[in-house]
This record gives sequence, C-alpha cells and structure tokens, in this order.
Amino acid sequence: MSVLPTRLSFMRRIINKIRSLFWKILGVDEQMM
Repeated sequence: MSVLPTRLSFMRRIINKIRSLFWKILGVDEQMM
C-alpha cells in the first residue's frame, strides 16, 4: 500500500521536470503559468 503513493509522487515530480523543460524549449515558460 505504501509503494503506490510514493511512486505516484515520484512520477508526478518527473513529469513536472519534463514539462518545465518542454516549456522552456518552446519559449512559453511564463505565458502558460
């Protein structure tokens, strides 16, 4: 039971990093947020 939440938060953290990098590459870092 304790493995799922940690994995979810871990995946969410990775997705956030990838998304921020993606927006920086596109050049719309501040507009979307």
